[in-house]
Amino acid sequence: MKNNEIFVIRRNGRPRTVAPTKMFGWLLSIVGATVPGRPQRPFHRIGVLFCLLVTAFLFTCEQVPDYCAKGVWYNPDYEFCFGKEKHSLCNGRKFNPQTQGCDPDRNAVGTLCANNTFVPPGTPCNGYALSTASAPADGGDITITRTSPGPNFAAGEQVTLVAQHKSGYEFAGWAGAQPSSNAAVTLVMDDNKPMVAMFKPNTPTLATTPFPPAGGEITATPNADGIQVTVTASPADGHTFTKWEGASTSTNATITVTVDEGKTLVAMFTPATYTLTVNTNPRASGTIFVNNTASSGTTRHDAGERVDVLARAADGYEFTGWSVASVSTEEEIAITMDGNKTLTANFQASTHTHIWGDWMTVTQATCISTGTRTRSCQCGDSQTETIPMLTGVQCGGDIEFGTLYDERDGQSYPTVTIGTQTWMAKNLNFNASGSVCYGEGGQVYDYGSGTWITLSSSEVQANCNIYGRLYNWDAAMSACPPSWHLPTDAEWEILVKYVDPNASGDWDNVAGIVLKSEPPDWDGTNERGFSALPGGYSSTGGSFYNAGSVGSWWGATERGASGAWNLSMLSGYESVSMLSGNEAISRSRSVLCLQDD
Repeated sequence: MKNNEIFVIRRNGRPRTVAPTKMFGWLLSIVGATVPGRPQRPFHRIGVLFCLLVTAFLFTCEQVPDYCAKGVWYNPDYEFCFGKEKHSLCNGRKFNPQTQGCDPDRNAVGTLCANNTFVPPGTPCNGYALSTASAPADGGDITITRTSPGPNFAAGEQVTLVAQHKSGYEFAGWAGAQPSSNAAVTLVMDDNKPMVAMFKPNTPTLATTPFPPAGGEITATPNADGIQVTVTASPADGHTFTKWEGASTSTNATITVTVDEGKTLVAMFTPATYTLTVNTNPRASGTIFVNNTASSGTTRHDAGERVDVLARAADGYEFTGWSVASVSTEEEIAITMDGNKTLTANFQASTHTHIWGDWMTVTQATCISTGTRTRSCQCGDSQTETIPMLTGVQCGGDIEFGTLYDERDGQSYPTVTIGTQTWMAKNLNFNASGSVCYGEGGQVYDYGSGTWITLSSSEVQANCNIYGRLYNWDAAMSACPPSWHLPTDAEWEILVKYVDPNASGDWDNVAGIVLKSEPPDWDGTNERGFSALPGGYSSTGGSFYNAGSVGSWWGATERGASGAWNLSMLSGYESVSMLSGNEAISRSRSVLCLQDD
């Protein structure tokens, strides 16, 4: 036995950690053995054996070695081994030898998440949320650049916000978590953060905006002099008024503003919060996850917030149902926070020992999404858990996400850097001459019924919103924003061969499954964040085909007098067409722009 090994002693259900040398001293002193610093007493071997047997009945003494057995995952901060089996220590929390109890604040590894991974202590497993708004809404836009896909942000992740004013306004500053007069700000995500980009009119008018929009209302009443305006902020139910930002920083709900130039006012409202207290019955019989984060006490949530709660039984227990705020027997439930609430997860001792089979992958984890896996017991029970998203070397370390702001019409597009190329990750939707929405000005062939149909104006616009516009080749050549261009066939080929190094020709590749969006948007894995969507195409005569099942994008390389190169992907096929034929330039197809070198 090594000197640095420890034992976990349980007596009356309370764990206690004891050094081996100290425990051995206790046993020897019980039977009168010679112990340094203690009176000399006779030592009897029979007495030692007798007392060891007594100790076995009074205590459950479990050695914590360096490992359990080959292939068994073991974490000394959370688990210990007994009989080559893994057991929970302090229900997933750190044991505190100073207090001789389970201390959730002393967590050397991190916070346990529902997918059996850990995040830094005090960090929510779902990450931190960033809420943004322009004040006023038509005063400008916000571009968000980040290093990982959304929706939330990992602890410590940096995100850059850039405010861009629109015509008739100028940037006035940032309000919220990090006030600044600079249009570009970089945040470190260590909490949920609100950010408001304030824009002031170029004319002597007052623009007012509530934040968040559902937080309350603002009334503005001009005074008799026509220069001063009395403004009042009225919070909505479940919110309180905090302060003004912009032309005033007063904490009074009613203020008077002199409008001698263009000014903007933002009323900052704070939602009320309620407490959610969770516990297990009996104690240490399982783990409760609040929004995927292990919790054993009280958490605070905004009024009206939906909170996802999951109960997971410890080894030797099975979940029987919730009590107090819910009586559901489902392990995973959702609670709406409309008041302070308490939830108890009830467990009972299992009538048998689970013998789990091997984990079976249900969906693969990718570089931009988690996967799932499941395993089954001979008894019929099953377990499902999340497979963490691939990162770092697994993804080649070559994916970076960003945002493109198109100053021509104010639209924004997600971007993705794959290898040395930076692509738009959403079909272009710029209204250029020679472009149409799918179904605009022509009939659509319905393959289900085998007939031609005419779409309504709202259906046509919805296609533009989802799939972007379709362009004839001449329009496509000049449709991309400044510093971006229509890719050549060689540049498309670089992308295809980067995601599939074994690609060798037309359809002889597996790049399509990697580049296509995931269900329900399409039938790919989207492992590289390219997010290709099937926008369909139109014929020379203006008829439309295959939106939702075929994606076809122009290339800048001409073929013959009236044709050009394009790349296509089809539903049900894992490949892409790299070397399409001489497609008529009068046909309309989607456009994805590539950033200039």
